[in-house]
Amino acid sequence: MDASIPATLSLAALADAYERARERFDYYAELAQKGDPVSILSARYLLIAWGEVWELLNEVGLYVGDVDAIELPPLSEDGGE
Repeated sequence: MDASIPATLSLAALADAYERARERFDYYAELAQKGDPVSILSARYLLIAWGEVWELLNEVGLYVGDVDAIELPPLSEDGGE
C-alpha cells in the first residue's frame, strides 16, 4: 500500500473538514451532557457517523477530542422515549 500523500491534497479542504469535525464533536459532548433520552440517542448517532473521522484526525495530529472521556448515560430501560 502506498503511504504517500497525494499531490492534490487541499489544505483548505482539510481545514474545513477539521472545523466541521470539531463542531460535530462539540455538539456530541453537549448532547451527552444533557442526559435526556433524545439527546443521548442523538449523541449516539453522531458517534456512529463521526467516530472514525474523529479518531483518524486525532491520530494524524489534528486533535478533535477524546471520545472515550465522554460517557453517554444509558438509554432508559423501561422502553420509554
